[in-house]
Amino acid sequence: MIFSVLFLMRAVLVGFFSIGFIALYQRLYVAVFVTPTPNLQLRMFYRVALLVLTSGIGLLLHYGAARLMHGDPGLLYHNWALFLLTTPLFFGGFSKLEVTIQAAALATFWYGHHQSNWLTPQALAAAALIIGGLYLLMRYHQTVTTHWWLGTLGSGVLAAAFWLSAPNLAMGIAISDHERWWAISLYTLMSAIVLGYWLRQYRLDEHLRYEARIADYGTDHAQYQHDQQAITAMFANARQTQKPLTLVSIDLDHFKQINDRYGYLAGNAVLLGVSDTIRHSLQQEAAAAHLYQTGGEELNIVLPNTTPQAAIATIKHLQEAVRSSEYTYRQRPMQVTISIGITALHPTDTTIDSLYKRADDAVYAAKRAGRDTICLEQHVINPSPTQTPDDYRKFHFFAQGVYDLGKPHPTRYYHELLLRRYSAVQHRFVLPDDFDLPLGELPRLLGEILNADALHNLNINLTAAQFRDPQVAAVLASMMRHTPDLDRLTVEITAVADAETTRHITALYRSAGIKILIDDVGSDNSYELVRNELTYVDGVKFAMQNLRRTNDDQQMEERIAFWRQVAADNHLVFILEGVETASDAALAQRLGVQYVQGYYFDKPTNLIKEVANEPALD
Repeated sequence: MIFSVLFLMRAVLVGFFSIGFIALYQRLYVAVFVTPTPNLQLRMFYRVALLVLTSGIGLLLHYGAARLMHGDPGLLYHNWALFLLTTPLFFGGFSKLEVTIQAAALATFWYGHHQSNWLTPQALAAAALIIGGLYLLMRYHQTVTTHWWLGTLGSGVLAAAFWLSAPNLAMGIAISDHERWWAISLYTLMSAIVLGYWLRQYRLDEHLRYEARIADYGTDHAQYQHDQQAITAMFANARQTQKPLTLVSIDLDHFKQINDRYGYLAGNAVLLGVSDTIRHSLQQEAAAAHLYQTGGEELNIVLPNTTPQAAIATIKHLQEAVRSSEYTYRQRPMQVTISIGITALHPTDTTIDSLYKRADDAVYAAKRAGRDTICLEQHVINPSPTQTPDDYRKFHFFAQGVYDLGKPHPTRYYHELLLRRYSAVQHRFVLPDDFDLPLGELPRLLGEILNADALHNLNINLTAAQFRDPQVAAVLASMMRHTPDLDRLTVEITAVADAETTRHITALYRSAGIKILIDDVGSDNSYELVRNELTYVDGVKFAMQNLRRTNDDQQMEERIAFWRQVAADNHLVFILEGVETASDAALAQRLGVQYVQGYYFDKPTNLIKEVANEPALD
């Protein structure tokens, strides 16, 4: 009973000692080796403090206990000294001089306890075991300190080798068998506490550093400027020496959906993970490549003295590495693919901007080809393995009517087409993750609607990227010109471009008789934002549903009246969207609104559901 109580008291004392020691040790070690303090003198002071805290205090306890204490208390202090002297060997980063000092202090301690039997086979075998164990600890310290059970087991073995080989009388202390096992148990307990605390702090610090790295990703403007200067310098050198230079632009597919669904920190985590994957892949390929983040979800690789043809194999490998990797943020797994555009330095290039533009155009071409694709300028190198033509057969346009209140009975004026994808998992149509379909899919989907319904006045929604893309305009213009059954086609946009882009793009649409409509005016698109664009469009749409929570009936009526007047002043069609009740319809009539849309009249309908043999949208 006395033995158990005494051991418990020592265990409690050892626990408090261990926690206090490792808290101080961890603070100093991190300031020297993990996140070094920029003050060189302070860092040197911390290095000296680490030696004093371990080797210095360890020897002080060793010699102090030898002179002042005997029996059990002396054994306890010697055990603490052994623990302090061996602790640094669990952690890496020390210089050869520091390791030599630590080893000399430990050898001094060993000899002090084994001087009467150090040449015996038992002591020599124990010394060899301890030396081998300490060597393994030093070599694999990262594994030992991050695997608690392995470090604790190794500590127990080292303590057993030391205390079981010690003579019965050493340093004035008579050591019985049960005291040896006490010493071994207490040493192992100290190691378990220290390694457990260290591992907890290590993971916490690592998490905090990772979170900080995520939060700061892409915000280092000094690094951005440095990268731009480096790229420009490589471009200038290649022009001067007339050597090849390849620029690779990489854009994450569906990145907006990650940000919208999980938040921008999750997006940063994916960007950071993809950057690390690409960097590691380039290192494995031993490619003379330089990776830069130049903005948003876009990464650039510059390969000096390399032609695009020579770089293709490397680019394919990194594409596969990203595709097969899983990225996590707060235990949420995410997988992504990348679209890649490649271009080479041309003799006519006078600035790096020319390469950037061609590489960006190649990325857009890769996205139009189905994403997860590599394009060398406008030539597809490898079609997307993750998106097949059969996948796009799951997409259909649903139709919701825009109604003309100027008729004796509300009459459907045109179909607004809303893209949906059939989910085999949910057994219904859902919103797709992405709306930027390959160019060839747009005529097919529009053709389905023309074949399924007699009303051939259609309105199609375009993303901002689609609206800015001249090739999308060319495809729709060609269909309008060469499809006699298509009576009218309107493109609807929710995000306006700058006036110059709008003027250029709308000219392409108007040349084919295609109308342009700006959606969400008064909410997402304020008057200040769109007033310079009104000259180039044919109509505006006001979405009541966007403002119901923030506007009462009077405010809503005033806003609708304002935008109806703006449309009238600019000779534009005005459409009121979000008409859900009879009172909404009465408001539209009172304000003289002719064209309306909303659940009061109908919901989006799959006009070709009989053809598709799939259920309608819930």
